[in-house]
Amino acid sequence: MQLILCNTNLAVTTVVCQIVRNPEKQFIVFTDTRNIYKFLSLINLPNMELYFIISNFRYFAIWQIWQTKRLIKHIVARKNITTVYCFHQAFGGLYNWIINHCHKIGCQVIYFRVLNRLELPKAKNDFNAIKIKIQYKFLFSTDIDVLDRGNKVYIPKLSDTFYRKNEIKEEKYIVDENIINHIGQLALTKLRINLSKGDILLLTGSVLATNQVATEEYTKKIKIIINTIGLNHIIAKCHPRFNDEIEEEKKLFHLPSFIPMEFLMNHFNTFIGYNSSVLIEAANNNKTAISLLLYLMPINNTRRNRWFSYFKDNHILFPKNIAEIKKLIS
Repeated sequence: MQLILCNTNLAVTTVVCQIVRNPEKQFIVFTDTRNIYKFLSLINLPNMELYFIISNFRYFAIWQIWQTKRLIKHIVARKNITTVYCFHQAFGGLYNWIINHCHKIGCQVIYFRVLNRLELPKAKNDFNAIKIKIQYKFLFSTDIDVLDRGNKVYIPKLSDTFYRKNEIKEEKYIVDENIINHIGQLALTKLRINLSKGDILLLTGSVLATNQVATEEYTKKIKIIINTIGLNHIIAKCHPRFNDEIEEEKKLFHLPSFIPMEFLMNHFNTFIGYNSSVLIEAANNNKTAISLLLYLMPINNTRRNRWFSYFKDNHILFPKNIAEIKKLIS
């Protein structure tokens, strides 16, 4: 039996295709993300057994961590796991320990890359960076590099040492668009939602919660966009992990946040967001992908500018004002 560690929204399309393409195989899926659990429960694939396994713990939750590790060991042994698939390159928490444990008992570990390699400067060895390193090493048996996203936002990235120790093999996976479209329609049918092409999708949530744009700036300029396009011509899709929407955004019709946008890509031609990875997917599908990185004044320019390298080599548009936005969507 094969184990899939699905702890990032970017991996859901790959996971679904893996399972649907191989109906003769049985898959165990671990996820630590509520929206992923909800979506996979909704589509309820017949050859999938789904578990919600948390990945992050407080420093002194030793008993809880021990119990969770014991449960995982039991599942892995009872289900005779031979192969583990993972998708994350940063964070991961206990899921990194799962990789380590499975490798020790002889499982093959395969990494499907769903995100470009993180190109950020290493954090200084201050108290917070050292604390993160100790946490990952002590609790999760994981070697990491601590990266600085800006504004002292630190990212624990899996180190090259971790990949070598666990003999992780990186492979490419091509997603089957027919499967994705079919599953997306299945989800909409189960939820009794009808969509028609022509509406503009606004990707909401996360910008305010992650302190990237001041509330006053964001509120004023997003309100201009909504009023210019019209409430009846915009559908909102909130970030699956953040719900920091302003009042004008809350008035819009919303798609369920737990459905990954990749499954609904065919229903829209124009996508507007700030730094959402959905914009990359939309651009790759020849959609109009509009980023508001230059439209909204950031709190920290350095942090904002790093997103341009994330979006490089993609046909994403960066309007500076509402006149340019109107021209792009007309």
